[in-house]
Amino acid sequence: MVAVNEARYNCLPPGVQTALIEACDASGEFFSQEVVRAETENEPANMRRYGATYLKVDIKPWQIASRKITDKLMTEWPEARKMWRLFNLS
Repeated sequence: MVAVNEARYNCLPPGVQTALIEACDASGEFFSQEVVRAETENEPANMRRYGATYLKVDIKPWQIASRKITDKLMTEWPEARKMWRLFNLS
């Protein structure tokens, strides 16, 4: 995870800002792929060792509800949109 406040981010040269965005995007994809790979190995081991149970559900309804909540928050509280942009560096 990378976090930087807007003031410090704006102090960086444009090339560094672009490189930071690209690095975060690239590492995010790598991290997601690594989690999927590791879970393929970990799931059977966790079930065997710890008696873990995995509940597999469709996440689409959660994503839709989460997006609606985010949109509502940004509509009702204008400062939330600014915070959202800062967190997403966009």
